[in-house]
Amino acid sequence: MPYIFLKNIIESVIANYVCPECNGKTNVDQLNITGMSSRGIDIHVTCLFCGLHSQLSAEINTMASELLTSEHGYKFFNKFIKNGDKLDTTMINNKNKKWINELDIAQIDAEIQSAKTIEDLMG
Repeated sequence: MPYIFLKNIIESVIANYVCPECNGKTNVDQLNITGMSSRGIDIHVTCLFCGLHSQLSAEINTMASELLTSEHGYKFFNKFIKNGDKLDTTMINNKNKKWINELDIAQIDAEIQSAKTIEDLMG
């Protein structure tokens, strides 16, 4: 699994996971990676507050894994990592040869943030 995906999964767990028993927040000291593959990781979390043990599994989405197997996707992620995780690079969408840039990504993010239902995203 590419480092950038691993980093994003771990950061997401730290930012979003709360203990289902006591609602305690998670920090990096509570995480232990128990398994890893090219598609995802397994993480064991022990709550510092109540001691509950949780097992989490996370996989990269299909689109992200397909990006890694395409020539343009590979070049995009190499530039992305070299640029310190900044999105000032572009990649080609092979279906219609349209360039995807930072503004497109920002627009997609805004649409996702404002959507209240799946139908909002699909419309």
